[in-house]
Amino acid sequence: MHDDEFAPEDHDGEGEEHEEGLVLVHRSLVALYLMLWSLHWSAKGDPSYGDHLLWDRAQKRVRKDVDRVAELVASIYEADVLDPSSGLDAMRLTLSIPDADEHPSVRALSVLGHVAELVAEVHNGIADGEEAVLTEREALAATNVLAGIADHLNEIAYLAQQRLGGREASDAMMDDVRRGRGSED
Repeated sequence: MHDDEFAPEDHDGEGEEHEEGLVLVHRSLVALYLMLWSLHWSAKGDPSYGDHLLWDRAQKRVRKDVDRVAELVASIYEADVLDPSSGLDAMRLTLSIPDADEHPSVRALSVLGHVAELVAEVHNGIADGEEAVLTEREALAATNVLAGIADHLNEIAYLAQQRLGGREASDAMMDDVRRGRGSED
């Protein structure tokens, strides 16, 4: 996507609702990345090295996803919509998910669930043709990127659940991730 493969179309301000969806996905992924990065560096005690490795792998994966969505948004709309200062409220909301357990890993699963739900919602809206202002190529690019992100969130959630000893902290989140990948539950 670095070339002009998905050159921006002239949208004339149309499609702001879905632009906001893709931008909100970006902002939520940035917030998730920051949380995972923090967990990575704050893992302490025994056996913290496993936590350190888990969150290191997770934050690196999400950082790449942040970049993929940013490239997509910048190619469809304009890069200025990615200004982080305008997205601080969305990032705070992402990190303040209610009903989060005190254990940092369970809290991360809650935030993962929120982001996965958002990714699935935006993916499905675009796949169902609700994104009328996107060209066919832009819609295809967006659904492919979002499906890949859903796979990554699924992997991170699985690894975190295994690290927690298989706790059932995110069954609903796993369903949302699967829906975002296009499977029928």
